[in-house]
Amino acid sequence: MTAPSPTPLRAVPVNAERGARRRVMGATDWWFYPLVLIGAAALIVMSLGIDVFEASAAPQRAARNGAALVYGPHEIARGARVDADHVRFIVRDLGVSARAVRFAVRPSTPAPDADDAGVQLLLDPADAAALAGKAVDVELQLQRFSISAAGGIALSLQNGGPVQWVTAPLPNVSGPVVVRIAATEGPPPTALGLRLLTDETNMNYGVEFNRITLRPAP
Repeated sequence: MTAPSPTPLRAVPVNAERGARRRVMGATDWWFYPLVLIGAAALIVMSLGIDVFEASAAPQRAARNGAALVYGPHEIARGARVDADHVRFIVRDLGVSARAVRFAVRPSTPAPDADDAGVQLLLDPADAAALAGKAVDVELQLQRFSISAAGGIALSLQNGGPVQWVTAPLPNVSGPVVVRIAATEGPPPTALGLRLLTDETNMNYGVEFNRITLRPAP
């Protein structure tokens, strides 16, 4: 009687090999795909900017340089209340810290009148008190766009009464622009208003703000 042929070893995986395969597949199931989803979500958030999580605008405390009130990108980003006539984009370092803030006016937006608020940079009450009843020099540190740069700007100090706008052209090069706003009667200002100006009608036109300084005029 002929004995049965032995079963080839390769046809019967040993238990150790089965366990190793199961462990590799199990590890891949629980960490690989969640990690891919987390990475994709991080890329989406960085592309949208942290603005999607930020609260509404709030009054900001300026840094003091003598009598001057200095608002950097962080304060401009957190303190700006954007009206329907403008759009905003915050330039960030590594998607986190504000490096600059870009504002642009929508096409066919007219020059502001006494009822318009424009973009409002909300002022901390202590800072506002330092400006009460005084003419103010507003220094804007700007970076122009190579295309779609606004041609002018209107500024105002607002305290709840009729808004008085002061307009000024924007230069063709990047750098500081200084505009003097006359003293505002009544209570201290609660906001600096700005409206970008352009005669163009085919796209949004704006500039990049690196710093805003409010200085009581001598």
